[in-house]
Amino acid sequence: MTSEKTKRRQKRDEQVRQYFAELEAKYPQWRLDALLDKTAERFPPISAATVSAILNKSGIYK
Repeated sequence: MTSEKTKRRQKRDEQVRQYFAELEAKYPQWRLDALLDKTAERFPPISAATVSAILNKSGIYK
């Protein structure tokens, strides 16, 4: 059984992936770290490192 907290995290992670993909398409000239930072700004309190983990589906972000 999936807890509410896990469901909320999964929903947020999907939104992070979608927003990152939109930024990547809109600003193809941006470096990866700029895309990660901008995405992290949109979803506080996560950091650029957390965004990277979400995108790579590592750790608990699978």
